[in-house]
Amino acid sequence: MFIHQKSFTTFRVTAWPSSQASHYRLFTKPMLRYDLSVLVDFLARAIFDTNKAFVRYTTFSLVNTVSPLANLSFGYAPPPSDKLKRFHPLTFTFAFTRRDHYPIEINPMFSMRPQKHAHIWGNSLLGNSDYLTVNVPKRIMQEVGLNVPNLREMEWLYMAIGAWSKGFARRNKFYTHKNLFTAAPLDPVTAYSRLYHAKMQKMFNRVEYNEWPYSKDMWQLAPNFLSPRAANDDFLDYYCRYLAHDFYGKYRTNNVEEIERLAEEYLKPGVLDIISQLSTEDTIAIEPQFEQANSRSFRTVQVMLNGNLNLLRSQTDIQGAIRSLLSGRFRSSL
Repeated sequence: MFIHQKSFTTFRVTAWPSSQASHYRLFTKPMLRYDLSVLVDFLARAIFDTNKAFVRYTTFSLVNTVSPLANLSFGYAPPPSDKLKRFHPLTFTFAFTRRDHYPIEINPMFSMRPQKHAHIWGNSLLGNSDYLTVNVPKRIMQEVGLNVPNLREMEWLYMAIGAWSKGFARRNKFYTHKNLFTAAPLDPVTAYSRLYHAKMQKMFNRVEYNEWPYSKDMWQLAPNFLSPRAANDDFLDYYCRYLAHDFYGKYRTNNVEEIERLAEEYLKPGVLDIISQLSTEDTIAIEPQFEQANSRSFRTVQVMLNGNLNLLRSQTDIQGAIRSLLSGRFRSSL
């Protein structure tokens, strides 16, 4: 018998149904040590494989999170039958039904497994596919770094995954069957004006998951939520220009370190081009044809240095120069 903490929050109507500032209580510094992006990637695959969430997204909602190891359950509904949970570190149950009452503790009358870790099930002839239960295996939770959550962490998981999953059910065109992200080209300046100052609630309610990393608020409150899969060249250009000087090296979760590694790789051709040019020129006078011949990362470095490429003249350590660029050390010299 689990200790169940009843929540009156569902995600049927909106991705973030709580009060305006409630996220400040949930997304706190202690939660940043858990790599939530790994869990999101796993759940996205399970939800995508069922396809049902996208068809019935208007009523789709997370209703329960249960941890058998911690003997804790949190959510609007009680935990599902043991026949569905099996023995995994964490289980999420989503509802498709329009009905407000979720009688999910009883044994299911109907159940099918569209995916290895997922069950679609129901309790009646009319509602034979009202629920989706996803069991998260041990290896995933080990990557997340959270095997035995406490009650506060259970609430955080319920609210975070509930908000993400509702948005994912509504806005998922970026997601492919190969678990990859695709996106239309996004100019960094346009992205800055539209997303840089966007608050977390707006990202949950109105913006696709692959664009969450463009928000400064997301980097301040939940950088462990952001997926490296979203780090295409458009984002890396944007990150280097507008985010890196505030956040590079600040966090130590695997997903953030991977984004930082990708940013370093993105800048490397541009830094090499500039240092190579400086080593053969007494003065920095960029010829028009030279600009056109260089990579996008070259132009990004130009922006980061405000056009003063001579700041790289004395640099012999390429990796050190890249890290200095990202950390904002050259900004004080401008």
